[in-house]
Amino acid sequence: MDLFPRAWGALQEAVHALEDGQWVTPSGCTGWLVESTLHHLDLIRHLSGVDGPPPETVAATRVMVEKVTGHAFPAGVDDRDALRVATGCVPVPAAWGGFTPVVLG
Repeated sequence: MDLFPRAWGALQEAVHALEDGQWVTPSGCTGWLVESTLHHLDLIRHLSGVDGPPPETVAATRVMVEKVTGHAFPAGVDDRDALRVATGCVPVPAAWGGFTPVVLG
């Protein structure tokens, strides 16, 4: 805990040093894409009128989660619903026929 203020200060300095264009430059790290998309979906779950992550980002995250876990979601399942089940935010629907999720979060 003693190092937290120092680490927090260094992070704030780094963030404040970024130029506007750097905020929209892809990092090339798909792990960040997956993590931020899953958190974004979770954060907006109970909010109406709030845009979620873009559909292409959600689709790419689904593919990555399927690849990492080695489990494909049932065909025809909405990408957002699949990811919410994967993170344990919602239970596995009975219609999925005994599908066992790999809970990521």
